[in-house]
Amino acid sequence: MGWWLRWVMVGAIVLAPAVATAGGGTAAARAAYKKGVRLGNDGKIDEAIAAFREALRLSPKMFRAALDLGQAYAMRHRWPEALAAYARAVRLQPSSAKAQVGMGKVLLKLRVPAKAVEHLRKATQIKKDMLVAWHLLGRALVRLERYDEAIEALSQALGLDNDNVDVTVDLGDAYYRKEDYDQAVRTFTTATRLDAKSAAAWLGLGLALRRSGKRQQAVDALEKACKLGHKGACRQARMP
Repeated sequence: MGWWLRWVMVGAIVLAPAVATAGGGTAAARAAYKKGVRLGNDGKIDEAIAAFREALRLSPKMFRAALDLGQAYAMRHRWPEALAAYARAVRLQPSSAKAQVGMGKVLLKLRVPAKAVEHLRKATQIKKDMLVAWHLLGRALVRLERYDEAIEALSQALGLDNDNVDVTVDLGDAYYRKEDYDQAVRTFTTATRLDAKSAAAWLGLGLALRRSGKRQQAVDALEKACKLGHKGACRQARMP
């Protein structure tokens, strides 16, 4: 798994991509790009940013340098700069699902979910089996209160990984926000079975059970979330 996908999933950097993926450019630009990857893999993100910027100065059309520059900025939570780098990558290679997802993820961080949906939909069209694209699309649609579409996107993501607890929790949240509390209870229950230590799953289950009128079961679920470290669940469990 390359460092770009690791950032999308868990925020770590590993494994330099092959030289052939650098996207062309002069020998000096390719050397700067490879240096950036090495630095990134060593956790030296600021130095990696400088190297990727140098690669793009020498070869402005080097797609991979633009893509990885966006990633590096994102890892530093420099969202406007990350957005600019990803936008450049999208211009250079509109058919890149990774670039489209990068744009979508950063736009979500910048609280622009409508634009995020545009890029994430493109990513799912380019690469139909890209779980992260479907998952983030579902999250963006929830923010827009387009719950039926969100449920469809999150169900697509689950179809690619039935055991993904994060997607299952987000699907439960979409049902909850849609006020389909019975389905939310079923979905959150599945999430707790997938990962009994997921505080988010127990919290969602407790809230959905409360809305379904099952108070004692709700308190039990909320107390489990509380014991797992969710402070909000502790307050919810004490509510009358």
